[in-house]
Amino acid sequence: MQKSVATRWVIRGLKVLLAISVLLFLIFYLPRVPNDIAMYRFAHNLYDYPLLDDSTKEINRYEKIGLIVGNGNHCDFLVIRTLAASPVDAITKEKIKEYYRDVFLPAVYPEHGKVKIMISFHENVSPADGMLYYDLIIADFGYPAGLDLRGH
Repeated sequence: MQKSVATRWVIRGLKVLLAISVLLFLIFYLPRVPNDIAMYRFAHNLYDYPLLDDSTKEINRYEKIGLIVGNGNHCDFLVIRTLAASPVDAITKEKIKEYYRDVFLPAVYPEHGKVKIMISFHENVSPADGMLYYDLIIADFGYPAGLDLRGH
């Protein structure tokens, strides 16, 4: 049984649409993969670092790849881990600063050295629970973006 001309055109059109879809996937998604893998490793350096004590709770995790500083053609990596320290254990800002003072974690690509953990306290928050909220931040800047559009 022979297919009609209209059916053949529909099949050809679907093949072209599939080819275009695959091409767009290869162009826009695949260049992101190496940076996503690098971010996963970089972020888990911070996420896996032990907390100050058992009463400290993780509130949030945030990761960003792309332009954080500068004006393009590079990828920056930013990781933020928001924590809440319990007042019961008398955890103070000074204890937190002391605990993280000399902590350096591997850079996005470890051969580029290490990055220091920065601490930012939530000064304008006065929660009813009395918890001390703060962010642990690691950032690494200036890696080649390649074809990853987040860096352009």
